[in-house]
Amino acid sequence: MRCAVIGCGHVGLELARLLTGAGHVVVGTTTTPGRVAELAAVCAEVVVLRGSDRAAVARAVEGADAVVLTVGPRLARAVDAAAREAEYTDTLVTTARTAAAVHDRVVFASSGSVYGSGVSKDAAPSDGGGRAAPGDLVDADDGDGSSTGAGADGYESSTGAGADGDGHSTGAGAVLDESSPTTDSPDPSPRSYLAAERAVLSAPGGAVVRIPDVHGHPADLDYPARVRFAHSHLGGAVPFAADALLYRIDYRDAAAALAFVVTEGLTGVYNAYPDAETPPTNAEAFAAICDAEGLPRLTYRSQIRLPVVPVSSARLRAAGFRFGEDTR
Repeated sequence: MRCAVIGCGHVGLELARLLTGAGHVVVGTTTTPGRVAELAAVCAEVVVLRGSDRAAVARAVEGADAVVLTVGPRLARAVDAAAREAEYTDTLVTTARTAAAVHDRVVFASSGSVYGSGVSKDAAPSDGGGRAAPGDLVDADDGDGSSTGAGADGYESSTGAGADGDGHSTGAGAVLDESSPTTDSPDPSPRSYLAAERAVLSAPGGAVVRIPDVHGHPADLDYPARVRFAHSHLGGAVPFAADALLYRIDYRDAAAALAFVVTEGLTGVYNAYPDAETPPTNAEAFAAICDAEGLPRLTYRSQIRLPVVPVSSARLRAAGFRFGEDTR
């Protein structure tokens, strides 16, 4: 099989490594010429391009059996509300539309943030500042707009829960799966991921893998570092909700889930949430970190609605996938 991986950040490059190791031919892309040698150690071919460049993408995916999108927004291009909107649209929506226009088989690494909060209206209050969420600020991507794991914006898209079409909850005590309605939040993150999903699923072989917060890569900021960052750069006030569940996925599992969907020929929507147990809430997890670090506890602005009910990956498991975290 010949596969094109658009956006070789931490997850994208790990995906390329898995596919190459399984005997497939991988074309990897980056927007940074300085990373070509790094990608060439894993990929059969390396192309420097932006996902919004239709002609370049068409050339890169020519002859490919599948195209995988592992792209994510960059803070450097999202310095205020307008820039953040533009960056999410260009990186996610335009790339997805471009790929779906030039290839029938597209797999997109999306975000569980598309589910919304699951318990209340998802339209978030604005602080008027238009500043980026901590997830944007700590996004440890490859330095060129290719995410460490698309759908894993650090804090911002760490989880997902279900809301109905007008932003209302699917109900307390529910378990969110791929059939759960999505949010109508105006925030650029879920709105752009949903638009990208629609573009990909319009392709005959479209598939979407919804992924929570990615962690575990040696180059990533760990959670104590993220908390210190929130205190030093955001005054200890973060835009997500205290009662959201802090789902996380190891970058190797995120890549393995994408590889599984590609090689098994799966289409449609799949959650890739480690769901063996329900994780702690943001308040619980970050309070413990703050106490251990001797820092004041964070305050939560609830601008970005995150999940408060469990998310199920039963569909992906039923297809045969197993999370490495189950045994790692």
